[in-house]
Amino acid sequence: MTATVFDVALHFVDTFGFGLCVVVQILTQFQTADITVRIFNFTFGDAKWNSKSP
Repeated sequence: MTATVFDVALHFVDTFGFGLCVVVQILTQFQTADITVRIFNFTFGDAKWNSKSP
């Protein structure tokens, strides 16, 4: 049985969807870490971090 365009599209959607979920999870983790660092810097006002910014 030859793969139809529909089968290929479904396979692509499955693969792309899974990859997209992984990317979103990774980005969410990085965003959460970045937000945590920002809150930490804002709360404690670390002078070493603030002096690095232009």
